[in-house]
Order: sequence, then structure tokens, then C-alpha cells
Amino acid sequence: MGGRFHENPLITDTVFLSLRRGKTDFTGGSGWLNNSAAEYTVDFSQKNFEPIKHFFLVEKRFPRRESKTVFALGLGFIWDSHQLYDEGISGEQTRDNFQFVFRPNVLF
Repeated sequence: MGGRFHENPLITDTVFLSLRRGKTDFTGGSGWLNNSAAEYTVDFSQKNFEPIKHFFLVEKRFPRRESKTVFALGLGFIWDSHQLYDEGISGEQTRDNFQFVFRPNVLF
């Protein structure tokens, strides 16, 4: 849990809740939940507590036992409401923004 506070009145102040789970097993355990991770974060407007941003990511990890490094491949999305910024910044944009996330990563 946390909050984001901006000095600029054109950016919406938010509170957020985030859940994250990650598991890396170098012993070669089986099952698709081993060596995987997931993260979900939702941001709410401090004015009316409406959700204005969602972030979701699932990740599969491929550990290398000999070097204790992990290659990870994540897929997910980010959804931003048009209410995240005031019209002074976003112009006349009235549509929400949706992005797919493809995130390769190396953990060590």
C-alpha cells in the first residue's frame, strides 16, 4: 500500500495497493508455479477512490544453477484512465490508454 502525491495540480494524486508473488527454485522442482512470478497493482484516485490505473504481469523464470542467475520472461498489461491527467496536460484526450507489456529480465 502507498500513495503518490504530486505538486502539480494537473496530475491526479493516487493511493495504490499492490500484490506480488515470486518463486525461484534452483533445485529443479516441477510444476508451472515453480519458477514463476505474478504482480498486480491498482491505483485509485484520492478524490473519489475510482480505479485509474491497473498493472498486471505474469512471469516465467528459467534458473541456471551453476551461475545462480535467472532469465525471466514477463507478459502483462498496463491500463491508464484518461482521468490520470487533467485536460491541461492530456489535451482533449477522453480515451483510456492500454499497453501490452513484454519484459525480458535477468535476475542475479
